[in-house]
Amino acid sequence: RSMVRSIRKLTQSAEWIANGKLYVVLDDFGGDHEPRHEVDQLENSLKKMLDQLTQAHELRLIAVEAEYEREKLEQSSEAKERFFANMSHEIRTPMNAILGMAELLLNEPLEEKEAKFASDIKLASESLLNIINDILDLSKLESGKLPLLNVHYDLWALLDHLQSLCFFRAGKKGLAFHYERDESVPQY
Repeated sequence: RSMVRSIRKLTQSAEWIANGKLYVVLDDFGGDHEPRHEVDQLENSLKKMLDQLTQAHELRLIAVEAEYEREKLEQSSEAKERFFANMSHEIRTPMNAILGMAELLLNEPLEEKEAKFASDIKLASESLLNIINDILDLSKLESGKLPLLNVHYDLWALLDHLQSLCFFRAGKKGLAFHYERDESVPQY
């Protein structure tokens, strides 16, 4: 009777395994024990096979989840690229219009104060356009599509530009904005 009961248990377990109910079967088996007869050997062999099937099943689940996450990342990256491509046009167009109007103003006969304002508008617009370009280029850099260029950089022009941008804002707040540059620092 004990052998028939064990064979029925093994038969039921084999049917569960065939139907994919691995964890039900795994709970049904006790720990490895010293086989008393051939049915116990069969049970131990079935348990080892079940352990291997369970591990393979878990690995397949992990692979499916990893593929799903990879696809989500790709979709997110593509959406980000589309967004930046659309924003590139939407942001650059009005900035170029502002730059163009500042250029037109600078070509008109203006008083010194008005010419300074128009010049500041042009410089601020160019700065903003550069920032926009940098932001858009950052997305290219992240995707590996932007080459880095080794170029000379005019530090003094940057400082003059910053002074021009900050002078007006500081003045509106009642602050003075001045800077000094050390002549020992190279210009380029």
